[in-house]
Amino acid sequence: MWSYPSSCCAPNAAIRSQDPASHHKPRRAIAGPVAAAGLRVALFIGGVALSAEPADAEGAPRLPEIRMHRHNGVPACVTTERLMAFLASRNQSLDPRYRDIAKWYRHHGEAWRVRWDYAFFQMALETNFLTYRRGNGKPGDVKPAQNNFAGIGATGGGVPGDRFADVGTGVLAQVQHLVAYSGELVPRPVAPRTASKQLDIISAVRQLKRPVRFSDLARRWAADPRYASSIASIADTFQRSYCRDDAAQAASPIRKHSAADEALPLVPHPAARARAHLVAKTLWRRGEPELPARTDVATAATQAVTASQPAATEDQTSPSRLLGGLQAIAADVHARTADRPPEPPVVVPTPRLASRE
Repeated sequence: MWSYPSSCCAPNAAIRSQDPASHHKPRRAIAGPVAAAGLRVALFIGGVALSAEPADAEGAPRLPEIRMHRHNGVPACVTTERLMAFLASRNQSLDPRYRDIAKWYRHHGEAWRVRWDYAFFQMALETNFLTYRRGNGKPGDVKPAQNNFAGIGATGGGVPGDRFADVGTGVLAQVQHLVAYSGELVPRPVAPRTASKQLDIISAVRQLKRPVRFSDLARRWAADPRYASSIASIADTFQRSYCRDDAAQAASPIRKHSAADEALPLVPHPAARARAHLVAKTLWRRGEPELPARTDVATAATQAVTASQPAATEDQTSPSRLLGGLQAIAADVHARTADRPPEPPVVVPTPRLASRE
């Protein structure tokens, strides 16, 4: 089964799925300010498409693949702070309990390798920017208390769909449903709808024989043929507001060290500094004087070499001068330890096995 109607807030007339295998009730088409049509120019940020690529043969935009990989990551200009600012600009009465919703999308999206930026844009479309109202201002089938951000199980005709305990679980349910649409089986999904339908979903999407894109959700996740265009419109609106500067700088989707980062001195880890100051212990017999510390030997040798050498000039940095200095240090260390008698071999006693009774 392909058509999994989920929109709670669509304002227009119902459109049935084009898939003959679908047995779901018709869902409402999504239109209004988020509807879009025609060709779209691809915006590439560090090799990753943020907005839709040029329209395909059917006129729908070609959105990014659902799953993240080396060549399909979230652009650097997309941050949780910017997503929340974008959301608040479209919903002046945003409920405070949604203050971390963008962070949940990033958290679960990265864990499941899902393009969490487009999952967020899909949520904005499905819930009308978390207002849960249709274009005419009337409430949709899904209620805010359900924490259902993608209309999972909302098949139309007043069916509210699945309900989740909190915001984080609701985001996880949407991300897992997207994983199923990418063709991967989700073990123990949190959404009852995903658990009951994911085998049918996976069987259908694997017939594509290619990676599944967000644009493939049209007429599948939603019966609306303009579903992908509506998601693309939201993505383009976000890009125009928050990604122009990043596009000009060709920012990479994976954050790299900035000039400020590289200007910082390299400070070793405290544990590494502690290990660097450890001095190897030497075994000696009782009653014999202890050898001077290694640091003292090196200091004394360096002082001896320095005292025997004239003032440093440019030609003293030649390889021959450096080799002479090393030989002097080695001779000094050898002279300090030459008259020391050899250490007796260390005899390790044979361990005794403990008797177990």
